[in-house]
Amino acid sequence: MREYDPTAGGSFTELASYCLLPIIKLLGTDYKAIRFEFFKGKNDVDIYAKAHLSYHGAVATAKTGIGVKSEGQLLISGTNGYILVKSPWWLVKGFEVCYDSPEKNEDFTAPFHGHSMCIEIADFIRNIKEPAKWNFKLSPDDSIAIASLIERFLKERNLESVHQASSVCA
Repeated sequence: MREYDPTAGGSFTELASYCLLPIIKLLGTDYKAIRFEFFKGKNDVDIYAKAHLSYHGAVATAKTGIGVKSEGQLLISGTNGYILVKSPWWLVKGFEVCYDSPEKNEDFTAPFHGHSMCIEIADFIRNIKEPAKWNFKLSPDDSIAIASLIERFLKERNLESVHQASSVCA
């Protein structure tokens, strides 16, 4: 199966674009730092991975898994609160904006139309950022940023494999 191919497979290459899309659309491409955590299964392929993105005033974590079970929620944290989209977040029915005081929390329910995940996520982002404006397009900068993050992950994953092989041979 493609997702378990040791060269190009893994949970991050298969699923990260879905998780990174709302992060990039909400917080932008100008993140300050990125850190990856992952563990591998057979064939040296990541079966679970996390990407931690730090922004000025916000952080985001994207989690992917092909050999593990995990909650599939979308959580975006900020300095004034966080946005929570409960599982399964890719089938958005609504979301909650949460603050320090639970009585100030806001629930949003909206009709999210469309048949593809991209359209549903785009509607979700539009409803948060500009409710009166239809702005769902994935820009070239968004695509490049997501592809660059996946490429960076692969370099780090492959570098770890080289280090592990070196220590085994030593």
